[in-house]
Amino acid sequence: MFDLAIFDLDGTLVETAPEITDALNELFAELDVPRVEVAQVETWVGFGEKKTLESALASSEAGRARLAKGLDDDLLAHFDRCYFAHCGKRSRVYPHVAQVLCALGSAGVHRALVSNKEPRTAMKVLDAHGLADDLEFIVCAAGKPDPRSVRQCLDYFGVDREQAVLIGDSSIDVATARAAGIASWCVPYGYNGGKPIADAKPDRLLKNFREVGTLITGSALPDPERSAVVF
Repeated sequence: MFDLAIFDLDGTLVETAPEITDALNELFAELDVPRVEVAQVETWVGFGEKKTLESALASSEAGRARLAKGLDDDLLAHFDRCYFAHCGKRSRVYPHVAQVLCALGSAGVHRALVSNKEPRTAMKVLDAHGLADDLEFIVCAAGKPDPRSVRQCLDYFGVDREQAVLIGDSSIDVATARAAGIASWCVPYGYNGGKPIADAKPDRLLKNFREVGTLITGSALPDPERSAVVF
């Protein structure tokens, strides 16, 4: 069905909000800013580290007072250090992700990643969960919904737009796919600013991640719970 599958990271392949929350709270303890909760952070993920930090600071009076002084490079670097230290500790790979990536590779489907995450934190998350080797091309700090990162993927693999799909979890991913002229599929979980992903009107709203493998390869993936050999 497609020659190239392009994936988002946060909220699509890996649940990262818990460890981002830990990083924010470590920083905020030093700034004397109130703690934030995972449910809040889930609505701020997907726009890049700077925007996530801005949103978190804006959620409290003390944070807004600090934000009024400016989001300087030192503060951004401090948050980046906090987050890097927490990467891979409380994140988890969503069900069927590793299985689907493996199946796509076996079927000859190219696999790329396009993320607004900074390169070193994105790679640490991928490496922590053993996903980096399952992806052939990775673009970080992509600036989505700017479509240039998707075009990079198309050029790298020599694939036409009609043969590529972007799988994500947010309206940002849908907008990126639209701008690049490729298909947009969305998982039913993840981070979309607290809004139903159906509102973004992706080309296909998946029931689960397992459907990615089935729809692209044309073959149903084995159910791990039913495929175990019983002696």
